[in-house]
Amino acid sequence: MKNKDNPIKLPSINRSSSSEHHRMPIALVSVIITILFALSGKAGNVLVNPGFESSPIFASGSWSQHASETWSMSSAAAADPTSVKLVHTGANGLWMQGLYGNGQGGPQTSYAAQDLACLPGNTYTADAWFSAYTYCKSHIGGDDGSDPPGGSGLFLADGTGNEDGWVEVLFFNSGNVLLADYKSQIIDPAFVGTASGTTYNGTLPVATNSLGNIFLAWIDCPVTNQYDITVVTPNSDPDVTGGVTNTLGAGQYITAPPGAVRVEFRINLYQAANEAGAPFWDDATLNQVGGPSASVIGNISPDGTQFFNGARTNFTFNVTSAAAGGAAFPTNAASGIGVVVNGVNKTGSLQFSGPSTNLLVTLPGLATNSIYTISVSVTNSVGLTSSKTVTFDTFPANVFIVSAEDYDYTNGLFIQNPVPTSSPATNSYFGTAGVLGVDISTYGGTGALPGGAAQLVRSDNNVAMQKADDIQLPQYLAADDPNVFNVQIAYNNPGNWFNYTRDYPAGDYLVFLRYNNPTAGSIETLNLLTGGYGTATQTTRNLGEFIGAATGAGYAWVPLTDTNNNKVIVNLPAGQNTLQLLSGNGAGAAGIANFVDFIMVPAGTGFPIVNNLNPNNVIPPVNANIFLKVTNITFSVSSAFSTISSNNVHVLANGVDLSPAATFTGNNTNWSVSVPCPQNQLINLVINATDANGGSNSVSETFDTFSQNNLMIEAVDFDFNGGQFIDNPVPTAGIGPATNSYFEGGIYQTNAAVANVDYQGFSDGGGEQWVYRPLDTDVGQEITSDFLRDKFIAAGAQDYDMGYWNGGFFENYSRTFPTNNYNVFARMAGGSGPFNNTTLSLVTAGRGTTNQTTQLLGSFSDANAAGWQTWHWLPMRDTNGNLAKISLGGVQTVRATSGNNANAHFFMFVPSVVSLSPTITASLSGTTIQIQFPTQSGHNYTMLFNNNLTGGAWQALSGAVSGDGTTKTVTDTVGPSGRFYKLLIQ
Repeated sequence: MKNKDNPIKLPSINRSSSSEHHRMPIALVSVIITILFALSGKAGNVLVNPGFESSPIFASGSWSQHASETWSMSSAAAADPTSVKLVHTGANGLWMQGLYGNGQGGPQTSYAAQDLACLPGNTYTADAWFSAYTYCKSHIGGDDGSDPPGGSGLFLADGTGNEDGWVEVLFFNSGNVLLADYKSQIIDPAFVGTASGTTYNGTLPVATNSLGNIFLAWIDCPVTNQYDITVVTPNSDPDVTGGVTNTLGAGQYITAPPGAVRVEFRINLYQAANEAGAPFWDDATLNQVGGPSASVIGNISPDGTQFFNGARTNFTFNVTSAAAGGAAFPTNAASGIGVVVNGVNKTGSLQFSGPSTNLLVTLPGLATNSIYTISVSVTNSVGLTSSKTVTFDTFPANVFIVSAEDYDYTNGLFIQNPVPTSSPATNSYFGTAGVLGVDISTYGGTGALPGGAAQLVRSDNNVAMQKADDIQLPQYLAADDPNVFNVQIAYNNPGNWFNYTRDYPAGDYLVFLRYNNPTAGSIETLNLLTGGYGTATQTTRNLGEFIGAATGAGYAWVPLTDTNNNKVIVNLPAGQNTLQLLSGNGAGAAGIANFVDFIMVPAGTGFPIVNNLNPNNVIPPVNANIFLKVTNITFSVSSAFSTISSNNVHVLANGVDLSPAATFTGNNTNWSVSVPCPQNQLINLVINATDANGGSNSVSETFDTFSQNNLMIEAVDFDFNGGQFIDNPVPTAGIGPATNSYFEGGIYQTNAAVANVDYQGFSDGGGEQWVYRPLDTDVGQEITSDFLRDKFIAAGAQDYDMGYWNGGFFENYSRTFPTNNYNVFARMAGGSGPFNNTTLSLVTAGRGTTNQTTQLLGSFSDANAAGWQTWHWLPMRDTNGNLAKISLGGVQTVRATSGNNANAHFFMFVPSVVSLSPTITASLSGTTIQIQFPTQSGHNYTMLFNNNLTGGAWQALSGAVSGDGTTKTVTDTVGPSGRFYKLLIQ
C-alpha cells in the first residue's frame, strides 16, 4: 500500500510527500456504491469514490464531467500509458488538462463535480490534495513538452492569462440559483513556480520517484474562502475576478444558507487560452459536520461493477438514514422510494423489509439476456432526496467473447481460444500481424496510423489501439498481469474493417458490441464472410448493425439490430466462420469510435419482434425527416416463441407511458398497435415488449412533430440600427431587398447592426461570407444545407445560417411575442466535436444601448455534433438539465450567446406542453370521491383507474376532458376495495 507522510504545515495549504508506486493490477469498474455518511455526531465524507479508485470515474451517482471534450480529464492511471501516474493514497487519482479552445473559443473552465441534497444550516468541511510534475520523462496530456517526449506539468502563464486550479463548494436553491460559493486557495503559476528540465525554480517541496520523475509534494487544499456570488461567472479566472468576502477560521464551517436545497463539490481547471498544465488531484472530501442528510442508497446488487449477471433474479438495495452533528435520523417511508426500470416505473413491484432507518428493498423478476438501467430515488422524512442509477447486464457466464484486438493474422489464420498475454506466447495474438486487405483494412487501405495513434498487442502497425478504461473481462483478470488489460480499437474511421475467424457456437445467438463513442448514431456493421477467405477478394453478407449512442467517457453494450431496431438472432453455418466488423454502414454513416469486444449470447426462447414502425427514424437521414406530420405511432409486435399480453407492451414518449391510450388489433402472438402521437414536440420514443416467457425487446428512436407555424427567429435576422427589428419578416434572399425583410439591409439597404448593441463579435478571417447582410461584416452568413422549410419553398427564397459563431459572440433578437409559456429549440451544427454553454438570455433593460442587463433563460448543448452542416434539434435546458420553460409576451428582446465555435440556423419558440406531473388531489364527500387536476388549453385529460397496482388493466373513469387552464373534477363512487388512479394527458 502507499503510505502518506505527515503533512508539512504551510499557510492555508498542507503538503505531504508520497512514495511512488509502479502500476498495480487494476480491476476497472463502471459504478461503485459507497456509504455516503458517517454515524450521527461524526463528520462523514459524503462524496462517492472520493479517492478516484473506481474506474471509470465519471459514472451515474458519482462524479460528473463538465467539459466540452471528454479527453480533458480521466483517471490518473489512464492519463499515461507508460505507467507514470501521481496518486496521494491508494492506486488511482484524477488527472486533468486544459481544453485548448476545443469545443468553444476563449477562456474555459472545466470541472469534475458531485451534487447532493442539503438543508439550510447543514455544515461542512471540504478539501482535496493536489500535485503536478515539475519534470517527467514521459508525455502526459497537458504538459509543456519542454523535454520531449515529456516536460513539466506545472501551471503556466502567457500573454492571455493563466492556467489555474481550485476546489469549490457551491449551494443552490430549488430554482438552481447560486446562493453561496466557497473556494480553496487558487493554485496558479505564481504559487507552483517554474521548472527547467530537472531544475525546479519554486519554493514548494518536491519529491523524486524511482523513475527519476520529479513532482510537487502533495498539497492539501482546504476550502476556506467565501466569495461574492456576483463575481462567480462561467469561464472566468477567480485569480483575476477576486471577490473573497470571508475566510473561515478554526471552528468555522462551510454553511448551507437559507433556501439551499443542493450542495455541489467541484474540482476546477481554468485555462485562458493555450497555457500548459497537467494537475493531479486525489482524496477529495466533503465532510458533513452537522445536520440531517439525504438517505444513503447502498449495497446495490447487481451494481454494474461486473459483467455477466445472468444468475441474478432480483435487484436489491438498502436505504439507510444518515445525519451528522447530533441531528436526528430521518426515516424512510416505502411511499418515498421509487424505481424506474428501462424507462418504466416499477415502484409498485418493490418489496420492503427492515426498520424505516435501514430498509432492504427488493425488485424481483430480472429477466435473463437483458441490459438494465435502473434509477432509484428516495425522499426521506425531512424532504431530502437521494438517487442512484446503475446499468448492468443479465447475460449468462457462458457467453462467447471475441476481443477487438484478436483479429485474424497471416492471411486468415486464427486462434480458437486465445489467452491474453503481455508477450508472445502459444495461443496468444500478442505480436502477430494482420495482413492489409485480407485480415484487416484501415485508413483507406493504407494502414497509416493517424497522428497521435499507437498500436498495442499486435505487430502490423496498421490498427490504432488504446487501453480501455472499462470493466475488465474475466480472461484479463485471470491473467493476473498488470500489463494485460482490455484493449479498444480506436481512431476507427469509416471503411475500416477487421476479420474474426472462429468455430463459432451453433444455435441461436444474440450479438452485443462493447463500445465507447462520443456521438450518437454512429454505426458498426457486422458481416459474414461468404467467399474469398484468406484472400484479398472477399464477399460478405450483412447480418445487422450496432448503432451507438453517445456514451461520454463511459462504455456500453449495444445489440446487433435490424432496420426496425429489433435485436437480430444470428445462427451461423456449422464449422469455421469469419465475422467482419465494418466501421460505418458503407453509405456515409460514421463508425463507432472505439470498440472493445463483441459477445455472442444464447438467445434462449426468443423475444418479441417490433416491425412496421411508423414513423421510422431509427437511422435518421442528415438534415431531413423533421417537422413530421404524425397523427398516430403505429407498429406491430409479434412472437414466434410465446404469447404477448397487451399489458406488457409499453410505448414511452419522453418518459411518459402512452400505452393506456393504445389500440390493439390482432391476437397475442401478432398485435398491430396504434398510439396517438404527441404533437409539437421532440419525441424520444421507446417501445418495450415482454412475452410470457420473460423474453423482452426494446426499440427506440427520436423524431419531432413540430409545426412550421411555431414562431421561428432566423439566426441571421438579428436587430439593427440600435434595437430596431421586423416582426414576421418575409424571406427574400436571392430575390431582392424588401421593406419587411432583413435581406441586404432592407429596401433602402440602410439597416446595419450596431456593434456591442445589436451584436458582439468580429470576423476572424476564416472565410466568412456576408451575402445576406452585406452591411454586417462581423457576422458570418452562408446558404444552409439544412431542411428547407415551407415558407422558403413558397417564396422561392434562399435560406441562410449564421456561421463562424465563436464563443462569447452574441446577437440580440427583438420581436413582438404572443403571450405564452414557451420551450425553445435551436437548430444548430458544429464541426469541432461536442459543444455546450450556448445560452439564451432576456434583455431586461437597455435594449438599443451599450448598457444592457440580461437574465439567463437557458442553454443549448450538443454532445453529438457531427459537422458544420449537420443540423440537430437542441432543446434549451435549465441549469438542472430540465427542459426550460420561459414566459414571454409583447415586445421583448432575447440574446443568443455562443459558448463555442458553432453554426446557428434558427431558434424556435414552441408553446410549452402541459406539465407531465400535475398535482392530483382527491377528497371524499359521502360515498363520492372527487378527483381534481389542473389543465392547460390544447390538451385532453382522461382519468384512468385500476383495482390492482401491479396487474390488471387500466380503465377509463371518465371521457376525455378538454383543458382550458382551469382545475377539472371527475368523480368515482366508494367501493368495497381500494382503487388506484392515474391521469392520461394528450
